Amino acid sequence: MVTGDQAAAEQSPTGERSFSALFSDKKKFELLSDEAAYRLARFFNYFGLIVPMLVVLAAMGYQVFGDELPCSHCNMQRLGFFMLALGPALNLRFGFRPSHYGISLAGAFFLGTVALDMMVRISNQNLDGWGPKALGLHMYGWSLVIALIGGVALVVMFLWERQFDLSRTAEFRPSRKASGLLVAAFAVALVIIGLDLVSVIFECGIGLCPDAPPTDYPFLSWIVSLL
Repeated sequence: MVTGDQAAAEQSPTGERSFSALFSDKKKFELLSDEAAYRLARFFNYFGLIVPMLVVLAAMGYQVFGDELPCSHCNMQRLGFFMLALGPALNLRFGFRPSHYGISLAGAFFLGTVALDMMVRISNQNLDGWGPKALGLHMYGWSLVIALIGGVALVVMFLWERQFDLSRTAEFRPSRKASGLLVAAFAVALVIIGLDLVSVIFECGIGLCPDAPPTDYPFLSWIVSLL
């Protein structure tokens, strides 16, 4: 007796990497094997998790060694980078889902909007720019570039439906125990987020951050006195 799953498997076309599969109704063309496609998707998600965190870490490094606190828009841009990294983190731990990419796409929109708003404000004040430059662009300029590139990359990942199918199979379904590499990546991300949160509390307290950053941490002495 043929079960429903067996009948579906018999009716579904098998994947082939041969050129003739492009012209066959009984087969589907696959450029990569299932294993290679799954590994490539995981590589892209590790890249999407690590790069935004490195950008925030670089900004925090300049904050410490350059002795220049971030403005309110700068802190919001960091939130956009965290949102960009959240989608890949969820994909790597719980499997590839369109909703996870949707979170990152929302982060790209948020990051680009905040960066563009900052550029408009600076232009309306007839200023040449604000903050340091890296390779000819201010940090908010790089934030806009990263938001645009990230948005395009996320749309491409949305269109790659094969990763979602693979993530539902028993062979590629994420295990309950995370790998050592994923645990290390999560640990680094959590440390960066924690340090940034502490920095924001020292600078802004529990209220809104000022548009113009202070020269020191106004709430640091107050928090130390409570301890």
